[in-house]
Amino acid sequence: MESTDRSDAVGISIIIPVHNDMEHLGACLDSLKAQTLAPLEVLCIDDGSSDGSSEFLDNLCARDPLFRVVHQQQSGVSAARNRGLDAARGSHILFVDSDDVADPSLVRTCHSAASSRPAHLTIFGFDEFYRQDYATIDRELCDVDELYDRPFTLDHLSSLSIPAFRVVTPNVWRIMFERELVDKSGIRFHEDLATSEDLAFIYEALIASDSILLLKDRLYHYRRGNPGSLTRAPRGLAGFKALDYVFAFARSRGCEQRFSLHLANIVADLTCYALSTAYDKNEFVELVSEYDAKWKPFVHSHEEAIDHCLRASLEALDGGAMDFLFFAYDRSRADLDSFRLFETYQRHRADVAEAEVQKLRGEVDDLRNSTSYRIGNMFVRFPARFKNLFNTRGD
Repeated sequence: MESTDRSDAVGISIIIPVHNDMEHLGACLDSLKAQTLAPLEVLCIDDGSSDGSSEFLDNLCARDPLFRVVHQQQSGVSAARNRGLDAARGSHILFVDSDDVADPSLVRTCHSAASSRPAHLTIFGFDEFYRQDYATIDRELCDVDELYDRPFTLDHLSSLSIPAFRVVTPNVWRIMFERELVDKSGIRFHEDLATSEDLAFIYEALIASDSILLLKDRLYHYRRGNPGSLTRAPRGLAGFKALDYVFAFARSRGCEQRFSLHLANIVADLTCYALSTAYDKNEFVELVSEYDAKWKPFVHSHEEAIDHCLRASLEALDGGAMDFLFFAYDRSRADLDSFRLFETYQRHRADVAEAEVQKLRGEVDDLRNSTSYRIGNMFVRFPARFKNLFNTRGD
């Protein structure tokens, strides 16, 4: 394991909030033990677990010095991550969720990047896998090639008219944070946010950062289809509350106008996502009301800055809730048609492959039944039979 002397090399602390996740915890921690370069430490923050996770972590830490466990009364994922930040010893921080899996090269790749191309934030790719059959889907990467593998700034993105949401999704587990940036800027997770805490933390970090590094490597495997996931629970206005924190942070640093491109687009992106994934009718109505009353004027005042991929959704929303719902329905129907077409194509490919396999099997059977195969097989086997016969006579 790496030295804990932060002056010698990059030391990476991995923080994992854990609450009642025995079903997936072992796979998650095994993926960290399997790293091709050991992290400095893995901090497991037990957030009041009652399903055996707490005892499992205690036993693991007693056997393996790589892992440390901190126990606390159940306080939520934000409080758990903050506890991890307070306890971490590394010069760089990674976050992992207890139901996900890290790629074996996660730490090595991030360590190499931090050593050769230092940046406040190192953003990498990820994929999704499904618990039923472990099928994986590669998630989208930034489509601007010139941004990869060399540090850039939020101002540079502004000069290219590229909003930050096209560079990073609001998931802290796909970013390595430089510890000094987090400490000096005073960034912490807002513990009153039940969801969208990642969004606030990431955008505050983006605003405070002087250097961002983008990697194409997919280093994180995000589990989909987990019934206990917060993405399947009511979220209310948590997303808009997270935006309040981001805007307040920008104002405190005197850069709200400077970064208006990124702020306007994250408002638009979050609004479209929240409405498209609303838990029920009441949440949808509440979201529309909040957007119309508080955020719509800001978005309209920066209309020219809104990314092209969001404009159709916002135009539909301008027509009212029903217009947006029909727009979302129509787009979902188009997506479903595309998926059905893709499924049909994949089935055709499978049928063609199966036919080819059957053809090859038939050719192999024909070959085995041929006279030339039998004669050749006899000559191949004859030396071994002769040797066995000779050895038997010798005995």
